[in-house]
Amino acid sequence: MNSTEIWKMIPGYGDYYEASSLGRIRSIDRRVNGFSARGNRPVKIRRSEHLISQSIRHGYPYVNLYWDGKEKHEQVHTLVLLAFVGARPDGMQACHNNGIRKDNRPENLRWDTFKSNQEDIDAHGNRPKGGDVGTAKLSEEAALEILSGSIGPAAAVRKFGIGRTQYYRIRNGKSWQHLNVNAFGAQHGVEFA
Repeated sequence: MNSTEIWKMIPGYGDYYEASSLGRIRSIDRRVNGFSARGNRPVKIRRSEHLISQSIRHGYPYVNLYWDGKEKHEQVHTLVLLAFVGARPDGMQACHNNGIRKDNRPENLRWDTFKSNQEDIDAHGNRPKGGDVGTAKLSEEAALEILSGSIGPAAAVRKFGIGRTQYYRIRNGKSWQHLNVNAFGAQHGVEFA
């Protein structure tokens, strides 16, 4: 791996921000108008700094950029692609070649279709399942209890706050398909028919 870090300007933000070949973002030295108590506008120099990325819900790092008096939350992988590859083609998404969301080096990124990105998510095992899905009402243990048949529909509705339709979707294998009821039974010393 090349240890030399290369910095390129991020288009759309004037000369304010750069992305690096190691997937980092920094601001650039620039002059800004300040305000004093007397109302005059002295010019100040804002020094460059590496921006600290934060992770959002799905694990993609982002930074806060300021342009034209407004704050924007931008995902780091999108900014790196803009700087090193160019503008996003219509209908394309920023994709990670290796499935590691924090690896934002240009050689690990590409513009691609939604469909291709979804195929990557499945191939890399990054699709959330069961209780990891943000809208899930059930834990894996609750779904396995339903799947095993040890709780009926009326009791499941009361206990877990789900509808009868969801109960039957789990029982018939249309929901929570990734669960293995036999492995659960072996782990808890229970045998299911």
